[in-house]
Amino acid sequence: MYEVLIVEDDPMVSMINKQYVNQNPHFHVCSVCNNGLSAMEYLQKNVVHLIILDQYMPHTDGLTLLRQIREKGIPVSVIMVTAANDSETIEEALRLGIIDYLFLSDNPVIVENIVNENVEFYGMHLYLDGISYILIRKAPYLGKGSQDVYWKKQQEYPTPYTPTHTVGEMRTMLTSMFNVPKHDVKIGHRTFPMTFRHFLPFNYLTEDIISSANTYFDTAFFMSRSFDAH
Repeated sequence: MYEVLIVEDDPMVSMINKQYVNQNPHFHVCSVCNNGLSAMEYLQKNVVHLIILDQYMPHTDGLTLLRQIREKGIPVSVIMVTAANDSETIEEALRLGIIDYLFLSDNPVIVENIVNENVEFYGMHLYLDGISYILIRKAPYLGKGSQDVYWKKQQEYPTPYTPTHTVGEMRTMLTSMFNVPKHDVKIGHRTFPMTFRHFLPFNYLTEDIISSANTYFDTAFFMSRSFDAH
């Protein structure tokens, strides 16, 4: 049985977290603390295997508690569950050895550089006209995206990843596959010849899939404009 300490000052959030954790028979919420000060007092007297930790709390915030835990050498795993989405907080939490960082927000902002530093490549599994395709592109390095991609008719992601096409070749191939018309369509701040059907894989090749999410994967954005859906 793994003992879980919830450190959260919002009673509703802590209650939801407790109910969720206790659904797993291997985990047990041993206590709930509403600030880092009381949490440290509890940790010094009790065995805890996992902490679900908020950042914004009175007296002692989440990062301060996390630093104290590491300084005292308390052997416990930590998951941050918080609305804090600034890069400084996330980077410091990762440096202090958390095992996961969950955004508690209705509109989370993913910090792009943090994600790119921790993944090797991005992949899509697409079904087009009943055929399964795998599309892969390496994660950006130093702010620059790879010009090599992997594209094949298959069901599973390949191991290891070996590029099969350049971005330019993929653009030509997708344009041919989807019969992209020659007229120009304005998407965001750029103009592309494209169709509604092919915008997803095309954008994957031309923009960072994370930083473009709010613009390029917004259904309302696309449905409010005219596209060739054939």
